[in-house]
Amino acid sequence: MFNITLKWPLVTPAVAAVLLIASAPAGASPSGPPIAAPQTASSPNATSATMTSHVPDRADTDTDTDSDVDGGTPPGPVFPQVVGDAAIVVDRDSGEVLGAKNADLRWAPASTTKMMTALLAIEAINAGEISLNSRVVVQADVDIEPGSGDVGLAAGDNVSVRDLLYMSLVTSANDAAVALGTYVGGSRDAFIAMMNTRARELRLDNTSYVDIAGRDPEDLNNDGRLPAHENCHGNDFLEPACAHYSTVRDLAALARVALDDPLFAQIVNTDSWTPFSWLDQSSGLWPHPTLTNTNNLIRDGSADYFDGAYGVKTGTTDRAGSNLVSAAERLVCDCDTDNDGYTHRDVIAVVVGSAANGTSSGDRFSDSRALLEFGLSSG
Repeated sequence: MFNITLKWPLVTPAVAAVLLIASAPAGASPSGPPIAAPQTASSPNATSATMTSHVPDRADTDTDTDSDVDGGTPPGPVFPQVVGDAAIVVDRDSGEVLGAKNADLRWAPASTTKMMTALLAIEAINAGEISLNSRVVVQADVDIEPGSGDVGLAAGDNVSVRDLLYMSLVTSANDAAVALGTYVGGSRDAFIAMMNTRARELRLDNTSYVDIAGRDPEDLNNDGRLPAHENCHGNDFLEPACAHYSTVRDLAALARVALDDPLFAQIVNTDSWTPFSWLDQSSGLWPHPTLTNTNNLIRDGSADYFDGAYGVKTGTTDRAGSNLVSAAERLVCDCDTDNDGYTHRDVIAVVVGSAANGTSSGDRFSDSRALLEFGLSSG
């Protein structure tokens, strides 16, 4: 028993109607499920998440906007000026980089880390090692990576894998992510090793993890339980104990892999979630908090809502600033071309180091809306 508010399928009835009218490609099924990325090197069953790029990685990088010599080619969209320190837009199907700013700058990922945490848990489900209904007895150190989105899990509580996944990805609860990862890996350290191994398998060569939920390393020893991190400070990733980092390129590649799994895609496109499996051991009660998605782009009632957005994950820490991995799709009419049909465009955008939510100069949501619009307008 659970309550869920989500937008599924991604292709809405109105869009489906357009597809029925338009000439679909050979073999396409207009009445079928949302159009998914093809089986590429970034699929869950593959070992590579490599993306191709036709643009250099520099702060003012954008797509080619010059007309050809004869003036027959209209100017293309310009890569937006974003507040964040690094940003990227990729085509989800091909992995092609459509535009980027500091694509390979190492940055604190914050809670975008939970994409890897959830991916490993879902891969364990797909392998039959655990199930969504598996019951997790929360371990004693569940609060070792505390965060502002924590739901209040305590040692001895009993909760399902399903609820832990939604708590981790929807409301970005660090305690849920730690409980989930520790359950899947058998111990916290073992799961962190799994995260790094999977990153290497996916060729995320500028990604490293030292914790499960995305906490800044310098904050991990606040209560003296993780002294190995006591000398970490700022964006110092050189020491192994401080090496919790990624890049916008790697985060986009990881999102391509994760979104190919229907369960992951469903969870990150969920407006709100109410857990019903959580037994509070100390009180004997079953808490049912309504958990709201931290990604305003997918929430219909939000001023930051972006039509067509369907994920993915926020991240916020002192070191990171405000990060966001987002994705959106759109049917674009090719009415001014010989095709006279519709093209399905699907893009992933990442911005890191953006300003706090609601900042007048812009924030991760305004940055991401501009990036998504750029990507969906590129063709």
